[in-house]
Amino acid sequence: NGAYHTKCSSGYQNRLLELVIIRHCAAENLANNFLSRLSTIGISHSDYSSLLALASSYACLSGIRLAVSHGAVVNALDSTGLSPLHHATRSASEANIKAVSFLIELGADTALKSVRGETPSEQAFRLLSTARNWPSMNAALHSASK
Repeated sequence: NGAYHTKCSSGYQNRLLELVIIRHCAAENLANNFLSRLSTIGISHSDYSSLLALASSYACLSGIRLAVSHGAVVNALDSTGLSPLHHATRSASEANIKAVSFLIELGADTALKSVRGETPSEQAFRLLSTARNWPSMNAALHSASK
């Protein structure tokens, strides 16, 4: 059945792109190479908004770039009620701080509230205020207002 094959192929393509983001984003050049080559041969994701949420969670700049270039909206709430910026602020790692800055450069709204009623900054404070990198995360979140 052709319809089943298309759906199955799309699922495998989605999973392949997601695995590249999860496994290789620590090596930004490697992730960027994988993602651009997959795009070149026509492998795409069926839902770039969910890919953006995943890339934001894993602080994968090349994944964020890919999702946005395919129309993912940086201020959309996902099925869990979080924006990409909310996803990026769940860790205070250096990579997440870079992802926060990048999302803000792309137009992410720092005042957008989650379904929990929190801005990304409020969520980050609740989750990360005791983290060693909290001052850097806080500075990145407030850089948009400068």
